Amino acid sequence: MSLWFLRSPSGARQEADFSRPGRHGGESPGELVDARFESDAGMIESFAEGRALGDCGEHGAWAWDGERFVLLGLRALPECRGVGPDAWPVLYRSRRR
Repeated sequence: MSLWFLRSPSGARQEADFSRPGRHGGESPGELVDARFESDAGMIESFAEGRALGDCGEHGAWAWDGERFVLLGLRALPECRGVGPDAWPVLYRSRRR
Protein backbone atom coordinates (compact mmCIF):
# COMPACT_ATOMS: atom_id res chain seq x y z
CA MET A 1 0.00 0.00 0.00
CA SER A 2 1.29 3.45 -0.82
CA LEU A 3 -0.08 6.92 -0.25
CA TRP A 4 0.59 9.44 -3.05
CA PHE A 5 0.92 13.21 -2.72
CA LEU A 6 1.20 16.12 -5.13
CA ARG A 7 3.59 18.99 -4.45
CA SER A 8 2.91 22.45 -5.88
CA PRO A 9 5.68 24.75 -7.13
CA SER A 10 5.38 26.64 -3.82
CA GLY A 11 6.10 23.40 -1.94
CA ALA A 12 2.57 22.88 -0.63
CA ARG A 13 1.60 19.22 -0.46
CA GLN A 14 -1.80 17.62 -0.92
CA GLU A 15 -2.94 14.02 -1.16
CA ALA A 16 -3.46 12.81 -4.74
CA ASP A 17 -6.98 11.77 -5.69
CA PHE A 18 -7.35 8.47 -7.54
CA SER A 19 -11.14 8.51 -7.62
CA ARG A 20 -12.82 5.55 -9.24
CA PRO A 21 -16.19 3.81 -9.44
CA GLY A 22 -16.93 1.45 -6.55
CA ARG A 23 -14.54 3.15 -4.15
CA HIS A 24 -15.14 1.92 -0.61
CA GLY A 25 -15.98 4.50 2.04
CA GLY A 26 -13.27 5.28 4.56
CA GLU A 27 -10.37 4.62 2.18
CA SER A 28 -8.04 7.47 1.41
CA PRO A 29 -8.33 8.69 -2.22
CA GLY A 30 -4.52 8.76 -2.46
CA GLU A 31 -4.00 5.10 -1.49
CA LEU A 32 -2.95 2.60 -4.12
CA VAL A 33 -1.75 -1.00 -3.86
CA ASP A 34 1.35 -2.17 -5.74
CA ALA A 35 1.49 1.09 -7.70
CA ARG A 36 4.21 2.28 -10.03
CA PHE A 37 4.80 5.62 -11.70
CA GLU A 38 5.95 5.78 -15.30
CA SER A 39 7.47 9.25 -15.58
CA ASP A 40 7.90 9.20 -19.38
CA ALA A 41 4.18 8.48 -19.86
CA GLY A 42 3.06 10.54 -16.84
CA MET A 43 1.01 7.56 -15.74
CA ILE A 44 0.43 5.56 -12.56
CA GLU A 45 -0.76 1.95 -12.58
CA SER A 46 -2.02 0.01 -9.58
CA PHE A 47 -2.67 -3.72 -9.16
CA ALA A 48 -4.33 -4.91 -5.97
CA GLU A 49 -4.55 -8.70 -5.84
CA GLY A 50 -7.18 -10.26 -3.63
CA ARG A 51 -4.90 -13.26 -3.21
CA ALA A 52 -1.57 -14.50 -4.60
CA LEU A 53 -3.17 -16.22 -7.61
CA GLY A 54 -4.19 -12.81 -8.93
CA ASP A 55 -7.68 -14.07 -9.74
CA CYS A 56 -9.47 -11.24 -7.96
CA GLY A 57 -8.75 -7.63 -7.09
CA GLU A 58 -8.45 -4.37 -8.96
CA HIS A 59 -6.22 -2.98 -11.74
CA GLY A 60 -6.33 0.71 -12.61
CA ALA A 61 -4.38 3.31 -14.58
CA TRP A 62 -4.34 7.10 -14.23
CA ALA A 63 -2.69 9.77 -16.43
CA TRP A 64 -1.43 13.20 -15.40
CA ASP A 65 -3.37 15.93 -17.24
CA GLY A 66 -1.25 18.81 -15.97
CA GLU A 67 -3.36 19.38 -12.86
CA ARG A 68 -4.40 15.98 -11.54
CA PHE A 69 -4.42 12.26 -12.27
CA VAL A 70 -7.45 11.19 -14.31
CA LEU A 71 -8.69 7.63 -14.56
CA LEU A 72 -7.82 5.89 -17.85
CA GLY A 73 -9.12 2.43 -17.11
CA LEU A 74 -10.30 0.19 -14.32
CA ARG A 75 -10.89 -3.57 -14.13
CA ALA A 76 -12.07 -5.30 -10.98
CA LEU A 77 -13.29 -8.65 -9.75
CA PRO A 78 -14.21 -8.63 -6.05
CA GLU A 79 -14.78 -12.41 -5.80
CA CYS A 80 -11.92 -14.81 -6.52
CA ARG A 81 -13.06 -17.02 -9.41
CA GLY A 82 -9.89 -18.51 -10.88
CA VAL A 83 -9.58 -16.08 -13.82
CA GLY A 84 -6.76 -13.65 -14.55
CA PRO A 85 -6.98 -9.85 -14.74
CA ASP A 86 -7.55 -9.87 -18.51
CA ALA A 87 -10.90 -11.59 -17.89
CA TRP A 88 -12.03 -9.20 -15.15
CA PRO A 89 -14.96 -6.92 -15.99
CA VAL A 90 -14.05 -3.46 -17.28
CA LEU A 91 -15.64 -0.92 -14.94
CA TYR A 92 -14.26 2.14 -16.71
CA ARG A 93 -12.43 2.88 -19.95
CA SER A 94 -11.41 6.38 -21.00
CA ARG A 95 -11.64 7.55 -24.58
CA ARG A 96 -8.08 8.90 -24.16
CA ARG A 97 -6.47 5.49 -23.65
